Amino acid sequence: MGKRYRWLVLSIFMSFVIFHYADKLMISFLTPSIMNEFEISYTEMGMVLTGSLIVASILYPTWGYLYDKYSRTKLISLASFIWGATTWISALARNFFNFLISRSATGVDDSCYPGIYSVVSDYFKPAERGRAMGLLYASNVTGTILGSLISLFIGSQYGWRYAYFFTGSIGIIIALMIYLFVRDPQRGISEPELESFSKITVYRISRENIINVLRKRTLLLLYIQCFSAMFAWQAIIYWMFSYLVNVRNYPNDEATFFMIILMVLMTIGYIVGGVFGDFLFKKYRRGRLLFSTLIVFASAILITLTIYAGSKDIFQYFAIITASVIPMASANVIATINDVTEPEARSLAISIHEFFGNVGSSLSPLAAGIIADVYGLGVAIASISSTAWLFCGIFLFIASLFVVKDMDKLRNLMRERAMLERKKLETDE
Repeated sequence: MGKRYRWLVLSIFMSFVIFHYADKLMISFLTPSIMNEFEISYTEMGMVLTGSLIVASILYPTWGYLYDKYSRTKLISLASFIWGATTWISALARNFFNFLISRSATGVDDSCYPGIYSVVSDYFKPAERGRAMGLLYASNVTGTILGSLISLFIGSQYGWRYAYFFTGSIGIIIALMIYLFVRDPQRGISEPELESFSKITVYRISRENIINVLRKRTLLLLYIQCFSAMFAWQAIIYWMFSYLVNVRNYPNDEATFFMIILMVLMTIGYIVGGVFGDFLFKKYRRGRLLFSTLIVFASAILITLTIYAGSKDIFQYFAIITASVIPMASANVIATINDVTEPEARSLAISIHEFFGNVGSSLSPLAAGIIADVYGLGVAIASISSTAWLFCGIFLFIASLFVVKDMDKLRNLMRERAMLERKKLETDE
């Protein structure tokens, strides 16, 4: 696999993530238009948002298992087609019930990301994965920005249906691109022990793999920290715009502009965090997790300083620093999952990780709302985020104590497989 081709593959996957996130998050900007057309309440609109989240959560383990059993690229292509098709169907809905069902169905493809991370891990060596994962995570935020622009320039001028027609069409086009141009690499081919072989034995997920994914200490700790991390993230993402407008008294347009600036900084933070994590990993195998530990502890302090800043200038100063720092751990956590998991079980491991994150995502906005009603929105954001990140840092630090042992187990397994491949070559000769 040439270097240019692997970057082409990563670019195609980044395009998928950018437009898929734009499609997912446009609904936040299109909600007023949708509610007006269908004449529905906030509760009914909340059912739409919750429906897709529930479907995605349920299907995460299913997607993970299927990815490790069958062709990952074909399944990702299928997920992209499902995204395009269900988005088109939701745009065609003429009553609320049909819209609710079709938008909930978009949750089917929302849980497809583990396959992308798994494929990328087989195109990039362990010491390069943080950078690749950082670019994929940065695409999430880029997609959020793009979603706001699509909503503004297409949704507001031509109607919300046309915005979804546009993103749905992109989904189908990307499905064809993945199907035609992205090859599914052999699982484990980028591991140092196996990279010298042009072809290796095909390994599929087994019962033993599933047991390891469910009981390996590093993975279990990373699953739990993902719940805490997403609890913190969603309190910020879901409520920050309201905080700017209602508490800090920003005008709507100024709040939107400032949010875009913060999202651009987050995009840079994802990439910088991944690159720096790779650098530390080459020097010290615990480097990624220890760096992530420091980042989430720093995030807990920074979000508190931001929310409780006195003046507007000080608030903006801390908000800019916070937005740049808080994304830096994410790519390194996913890279670590790949560092300790057998290649044929990585999709499942990442799926379980994302499942825990989804549960945290679904509970956080409600918890923040309850606290906000009693103590205020600023207290809700600061208390939930800082507390969740403190727990997250503790779990990451404990995981760093076990990660080298779990890495060694994987490296030993890869060496055993390399020996089998050499014997096979000698027998064939």
